[in-house]
Formats: sequence, C-alpha cells, structure tokens
Amino acid sequence: MKMHRSTAFPSFLARCLALLVFAFAGAAMAQQQAVVAPSQGADPPARVGTITALEGSVVFAPAGETDWTEVPRNRPLTRGDRLWTDEGARAEVHFGSAVVHMDSRTFVEVMAVDEDVVQLRVNEGVVNARVREMRGGDNFEIDTPQLALRVTEPGDWRMDVDAQQGFTRVAVRSGSTAVFGANGGAQQITAGRQAAFAGRDLAQLANPPQLADNGFERWALDRNRAEDQSIAARHIPRDVVGYQELDNHGQWSQDPEYGAVWYPQVSVADWAPYRYGRWEWIAPWGWTWIDDAPWGFAPFHYGRWATIGSRWAWVPGPIGRRPVYSPALVAFVGGGSGVSFSFSSGPGIGWYPLAPGEIWQPFYAASPVYVRNVNRYVVVGSRSYNNGPHRFLSRPDAITAMRTDDFNRGRHVPGRWSRVNANDIARVQQVTPPMPSREFRREQREQHVRAAPPPVQRFTPPQQQREQARGIFQPPERRDFSQREVQRERHEAQREQRDTMREQQRAAQQQREQQVRDMQAQRQQQQWREQQQAVQAQRQEAARQQHEMQQRQHQEAQRQQQAAREMQRQQAWQAQQQQVQQQRAWAQQQQQQAPQQREAHPQQQVQRREAQQQRREERSQQRQAQREDEGRGRGRRYE
Repeated sequence: MKMHRSTAFPSFLARCLALLVFAFAGAAMAQQQAVVAPSQGADPPARVGTITALEGSVVFAPAGETDWTEVPRNRPLTRGDRLWTDEGARAEVHFGSAVVHMDSRTFVEVMAVDEDVVQLRVNEGVVNARVREMRGGDNFEIDTPQLALRVTEPGDWRMDVDAQQGFTRVAVRSGSTAVFGANGGAQQITAGRQAAFAGRDLAQLANPPQLADNGFERWALDRNRAEDQSIAARHIPRDVVGYQELDNHGQWSQDPEYGAVWYPQVSVADWAPYRYGRWEWIAPWGWTWIDDAPWGFAPFHYGRWATIGSRWAWVPGPIGRRPVYSPALVAFVGGGSGVSFSFSSGPGIGWYPLAPGEIWQPFYAASPVYVRNVNRYVVVGSRSYNNGPHRFLSRPDAITAMRTDDFNRGRHVPGRWSRVNANDIARVQQVTPPMPSREFRREQREQHVRAAPPPVQRFTPPQQQREQARGIFQPPERRDFSQREVQRERHEAQREQRDTMREQQRAAQQQREQQVRDMQAQRQQQQWREQQQAVQAQRQEAARQQHEMQQRQHQEAQRQQQAAREMQRQQAWQAQQQQVQQQRAWAQQQQQQAPQQREAHPQQQVQRREAQQQRREERSQQRQAQREDEGRGRGRRYE
C-alpha cells in the first residue's frame, strides 16, 4: 500500500545536523508545503478521521469546495477537509488512537491522513491533541503559520495559535514533541514545559500572554479520561475510528460462534444495518455510507454484521492493529433477467450488509494488497472465507432498496426505501453502483450548504501568509452554479500546478530521507553485527566453561570408578583368603577326626558291607525272576 508523507523544509540536512534524533521528523511550514495528491491508480487512505463530539455551531468544507455546511456527524474526514468552530463552539475529532479537540474560533485543515501519518494545519485558534501510541514510521504533525510540530513520544499537549499577534504557544503535558522553524532550526519540548514562538525561525517570546481559562482544557481532559475507561477498548483496538461511541449505545456480549459481539440499542421495528442514513460520493472512495445514529461510524466501516436470534449484532472479528477503513461494507444488487425493483417512478438499486467471512469487493480501483488488507479480519473462529452466495442475499428483511435517482442524489434513505419482493430475490444479481453525474454531486452539496456564511470571514491569515493561503481558504459564500464551477476549476488548476512543484520537492526530499534511512540502516546493521559477535562470544565462553566442567566431572567419575574397582578387588582378595583359611581349617579338622571315627565305628562298617551284599543279592534274584518270566511269555506265544 502506498503511503503519503508530508514534504519537509528544503534545508533538511541542516535540520539533521541541528537535531539528529529527529531526522525523520522533517517538517514543513503551512506556507511552504502541500500534500501531494495520490497518483492515478493509487490505493485510498487506510485511515480517516471523524467528528465524535461537538458543542455549538461547527462548519465544514470538503476538499476542493468553497461552500461551508454544518458539519455532518459520522462523515469521514480526509485530505483537504476543513473545519471551523464558531464562537462558543467545541469539537472532538478522532483519528483512531489520536484525538484533537478544537476550541471556539479555531480553523483546522486536514493536510494528510493515512495508515501511518496524520498531518493537520491550524491557522488560528486553540487545539488540544493527544496521541496514545506510536509505532515505527508513524508521523503526527501539526503545522501553524510560525512552526511545524511533530510528536516524538506519545502524550498530550496544547497549541494556541494567535493570528492577530502572530505567535504560536506549545504546552506539553506528557510525552515529547519537536518543533521546527523555516530556517531548519529545531527544538525539543518535553513534558511539563511550554514555549511561545513568533516569526518563522523559532524566536521565543519573553513574556507571552497568559493562557485564557474558558473551561476548554478541562473539557478536553474530561473527554480523555472518559475515553480511558472505554468498555469498547476491551474488545477492539483503539485504532478503530469511532469505537468510543459504542459505550453508551449498546451492550457487548460473548457469542460461542462469533466471539465478542455488540448489540446496538435501536427502537425501530424494521431497523437493519445501512438503512437509516444516506449515501454520499466522497473522493477517493466514491459512495460512502453516513449513518444517522450517534454510534454509526465504527460498525459501518469495520467488521461485519450478523443476526443472533432475532437481533442484529455487529461482529468486529479478530481486529488487529491498524485496521483498514472501508466506505461501506455492503454488496449492491439490482435487477437481472428482466427483473427490477418495484418503484412507481423508475429503476431502483438495493444493498445489504456483509456477514462474517464474506469478502468485500471495493467498487473502485484498488490493488490486490489493498483488497487483502481490507478483508484481513473478516474470518471469525474456525470459519473460513465464504466464497459462495452471501447470507443476507436471501433475506428480504436485510435488503434495503430505493430509487436509483434518489440514491444518486444522496437523499436520506428513511422514508424512501422499500423492501424487495421475496419472489424476485432469486433473480437479482450483484451490480456496481452508478457513478453520479456532476449535476447530482452539486445537488448533494447544496442540500447541506449553510444559508449564511460562517463567522470565519472575520479571520484573515497573517499578511505574509495571504499569498500562500489564497485558494486554500476562502470565506464561504452563496454563489450560482457557474461561479462555483469557474472557481472550482481555477482552484483545481492552481492545485495541480502546486502539486507538480511539490512532486519535485517531494522526490528530492524522499531522496534525502532515503539517504538518512540508509545511514541509519547501516548503523543498525553494524550494531546488529556487534551484538551478534558479542552474543557469539558469550556463547563460546559459555560452551568452553561447560566443556571444562564436563571434563572435570568425567575425570572425577573415572577416579571414583577406579577407586570402586580397587575396593572391589581388595574385598574379593580378602574373601578369597578367608575362604582358603576356612578350607584349610576344615581339612585339618577332618584329618584329626578320621582316625577317631575309624576306631569308634568298626561295627558300622561291617554292617554297611553286609547291607550292601544283601542288596546285591536281592537285585540278582530280581533279574533272574524277570528272565524266567520273559521266557515263559515267549513259549506261550509259540504255542
């Protein structure tokens, strides 16, 4: 996936010498940089932002537009979008694990947002930002007319941008940041410190005005504390944009088939996912679902939907780090084989949510890597990818259909949708949603254009920045179609020219960054080799010590065995000597007793000889009788 990084100041090498630890944090001033537009065929961003809380009047202008509207809830914020908070208003914008709070009369423009980058520009006002975690290669940056700030360690801080007096104040509560000036200078601001800078070369103010306490900072801290206690964060990672809104609008449960599931609190009898809201064409994705519910961001751009019993449940699945944003996880269907949805005034189009295990196919050009990443966490438990018919394609209660004309014009779905006839479900087929015409897209914007210009007309960038701000920020006005089209085309032409110049700067910047990365890679490889050599030396020393120990143990065992054998031989020799002595003693005893026995028992010897003679005679008689019996037996056989 192609990542888009911000351009940096031309004097990148000077900045590296000034603060080598921030070599990758090369920043760009708001007047000197513009994010390069994605090249043709590039994948869309993997991350977006969205408004998660607001108080008062907050207005919004999409990328390339000059008309301002009341900010729509659950709309994704991406490159080029701008926000303005009116007097007394506040807003909270989430970018996954990063959050930005805006005080009243604050202008913020999204310069870049993607998987590993969030870059904002604050021309006036007060923002409170917090970054929960940073991984290798991540970049969170806020540019002002005076400086560029980049986060070096996770934490939270406050920035006050005074356009009238021309200074920027940075107060770091936790973590660490680095600020960069236009001359390549850099300063590090750590936790508990603050500094105010005027001009573009990091000239510090000796006596900056005191911070105004209007309750904004307490409001931001309270919002952060509430997010720290989020129940949803126990089930899904904080990288899921809009996760914190689930806490107050539903219940979590454990399902034996799907694992962690979330049941929304809905009071509409015919409620189904992607039914209560509207479709809007938002570049670069195209058709994007914007839900009406206050919790309606995360469940409609991540995970899948399932029915458990009679209830709809959102199944986030085993979502890992850095999930990829999707504009709407649905499949579109239309008439096939002469079948069309039943509408009295024209053809229709329908859609239904995807179930766990079902692959979502983007309806815009995307690489295979993007498709694989966006479907990375759809398999739940022991299930596998479902390559067959979709589960909800055969469920009329899950399909929502409306007139194609209303769909193209981005009209509100409730009150205009219709059920699909159950008899026609077997004949409908998946379709690609139509691309709206320029006229339809103008009508979509006009439905939400603010009737009166917002008070941002009173805000003018500093004099030295006006040329840079021209074409980027214009007070919203009500114009007819031709004026808006001319201005839009002029704005697009100017942006193309700037992009061409920035592309060249970006290529040179990338080359310099690549050189720095190569140097760091060489240092890392050298360190790795030294570590490997140290580990190898430790292993050899340990092996040598173990070998010596084994040799000593073997020699000791041999000595013990030899001593045991010697002892056994000594014991055997002693036993043999004892046995010889016993035999000699017995022989002497026999020799002494033999004459006495012969003299004491002569009569016994005579009796033994007589008994032996008698036994011999008896045996001789028995043999004689046996021969006689055998002879009589032979004579009877001859007869």
